[in-house]
Amino acid sequence: MKKFITMAVSLILCFNTTISAFAAIPEGWREMTEEEIESISGDFIEPERNTEKTATDEMYAALYAPVRGDIDTIPDVDIAEDYLGGNYLNYSVERYINPRYVNIDRLYNCTDVLMYTGHGNYDRVVISPSAESDKTDDNCTGVYMGSKSIVDKTYNAKLVGILKRNMSACKFVLFACCEAAKTNSNITKSVVENGAKSAIGWKVKVGSPDLHKWERRFFENVSSRGSTIYNATKEANTLNGFAFREDIIQNVFYGDKDLKLSNNKSRSTEETTKNGLIQIDKNLNIDCSNKNITDLTNYLEENVEGFDSNLFKVKVIHNSIPGENYYTILYGMEIGEFQTPYEVIVFVEDDNIEYSATFDKSDIENLMITPIAFEEDTSLESKIEAAKKEARKEVPDDVIVEEQIVKKVLNEDLVPMLFVKTSCIDEYGGVFVLYYECSLDEKQ
Repeated sequence: MKKFITMAVSLILCFNTTISAFAAIPEGWREMTEEEIESISGDFIEPERNTEKTATDEMYAALYAPVRGDIDTIPDVDIAEDYLGGNYLNYSVERYINPRYVNIDRLYNCTDVLMYTGHGNYDRVVISPSAESDKTDDNCTGVYMGSKSIVDKTYNAKLVGILKRNMSACKFVLFACCEAAKTNSNITKSVVENGAKSAIGWKVKVGSPDLHKWERRFFENVSSRGSTIYNATKEANTLNGFAFREDIIQNVFYGDKDLKLSNNKSRSTEETTKNGLIQIDKNLNIDCSNKNITDLTNYLEENVEGFDSNLFKVKVIHNSIPGENYYTILYGMEIGEFQTPYEVIVFVEDDNIEYSATFDKSDIENLMITPIAFEEDTSLESKIEAAKKEARKEVPDDVIVEEQIVKKVLNEDLVPMLFVKTSCIDEYGGVFVLYYECSLDEKQ
């Protein structure tokens, strides 16, 4: 397995011309030559695009996903197409399953909305089919944080250098994959620096089931509710029922916080529906950057019925817009070593603070009188090892297992469960995770 070295990217932006960027090529890769690019681009018919739009002009979305046996990326495209297309926002949607290199290379700088899903990393998204029978010379591809396209010396994957051309025609880019916003210099941030109006990526590893649930709520908010992209992100983060809630809420937003996906009210209704968040009308002395949120915890204990700081622990303090005082904070209730479905999520936006709770006082009272069957279970460790072993059975043979994380959970029916997250790295340096869950209730 190749080792990947840190990239340092410096961008000089200009309109309608080449972007100069200085980045270290990852170990095991090299720049593609013009001859190589030409050889796989010769039969491509350039699509028509009007980049000088008015609100009534056609808008375009290009959605990219591979067919894979490890992660389920096709629903990502289905969900986005449903809400971006004629049913809601009326974009002209182009979906590319197992796309060619040229499908990505010729469209990223002249398309309103872009969505890339596959195996991620801070500097790339690998969009490659897993079945050998599906692979061709130019569909083991993806996008890369650089001004030059690169090719893998061993496996011949070809990634489009997404900083080659200015992206000012693009309103929004969604990186629906692992770790595309992991470091200070990352591919999500770079597309905004390169002209895109906004972008979202995840700082951590996220799995397909949680992504699909999040995407459906997000696209519903930006389409039928007419939310701004930023507010739709926040609203999707309040959704319950994620396997790894502490991961899916660690998305990072870059760009214009007031931007919507359509300026035309016939395509996007006004944002009138309340988001269910409760505003804190008291000045709190908190410093999220230094994890000093005692005043917030005390406020919740005084004002949220059922909230007990001895039971609710801080799970996440996440800077949702880097460089700004915008934070997402998650409190989760624990019983023993088990996480419960009862949480409080808080959004800090400078002096504006809002929160949402997934419980009321009766939920906590009911939980406290519910028999906890797992407390005397001396075989829990062996069950954990068995669950990790079962989870590994789903891992492809040609990848490296980076780590396995086990979470002990009481689900919404208060049934004890084990959730296993298996993190893997593929041959192209792409990161992905697999989820596995099992019940600890022997009656089920």
